[in-house]
Amino acid sequence: ALSRFPEVVAIPDWEARLMFGVYAARSAHFNAMYNSQAPLPKGHTAMVHTLYELVVSYLGLPPIGRVGQGTNDQGGRPRKLATSSRTRHTP
Repeated sequence: ALSRFPEVVAIPDWEARLMFGVYAARSAHFNAMYNSQAPLPKGHTAMVHTLYELVVSYLGLPPIGRVGQGTNDQGGRPRKLATSSRTRHTP
């Protein structure tokens, strides 16, 4: 998710990119934005989203949106795909 930002892509090694994320999460910005005494988010998606928000905020970039946003409606149900109401005509 962070690969869209040139600041992150400029880090040549994937392990260094991961360590950058860990550094951002453990920095003073993390303590200011997220209560370190609070339990970690439950579930893989929630944890990735939290780390994503922390790193993007640490870089000073505007948030792009929740990971996976756009696949569910406001009630959390999967969105229906738009289908054509036209019927197929034969010549």
